[in-house]
Amino acid sequence: MNHQHHTIQDTIYWDFKSIPSDQYRERVRFFDDHAQELSQLEYHIWVDIKYCYIQALFEIGNYHKLLLLVDKLIEEIVIDNIEIADVEDPFEELLYKKAASQYNIDHHHKASDLLMQLIKINPREEIYQQLYKKSRHAVPTEKALRIKSISLLLLILVVPLLVIELLVVNTLFPFYNDIFMWFRILLIAGGVSIFLGLEYTRIRSVEKEIKSFLQ
Repeated sequence: MNHQHHTIQDTIYWDFKSIPSDQYRERVRFFDDHAQELSQLEYHIWVDIKYCYIQALFEIGNYHKLLLLVDKLIEEIVIDNIEIADVEDPFEELLYKKAASQYNIDHHHKASDLLMQLIKINPREEIYQQLYKKSRHAVPTEKALRIKSISLLLLILVVPLLVIELLVVNTLFPFYNDIFMWFRILLIAGGVSIFLGLEYTRIRSVEKEIKSFLQ
């Protein structure tokens, strides 16, 4: 009976592993259909399969389900010092997938906090810094929003000004054409300059934050 039980376990394990690693939906479907049987495998094998499942969830964009499961898997890998085949640092990989999942469901503050820790853990990994910049950039401060509003307002004012120029000034006051033209140019230049200056300042601010993590 025990031999038969192990044979069934071996079969379910190899059935899962026989699914090509890039067939993410098939792996997710198989895991969901056979989770009970898979959970009866030896502990380290079960953890390995859950890692593959988390990876597949990430690749198909099921970020909410990944976030429900990933903390428990991280805890198991760290506490029991479990190694995953062909994965140099499963702890770091899972933290990144967690952060990227949070970013993809617009939990930018949580993603930024986790990415900050990842940058400290592995400052040479450019992908952590890139996603941190995106995550921080996705959540503008109140000051940045006010400045952006001013920039947008200046650009919007160009439209009524142009209408007035075409319908009124060109017909009744043509000698003011040059004044209106320059006023439009100043509004456009001002709006664009404020926007570009704001973006440059935000980029530099985030880069300074990253440098402070690395010190």
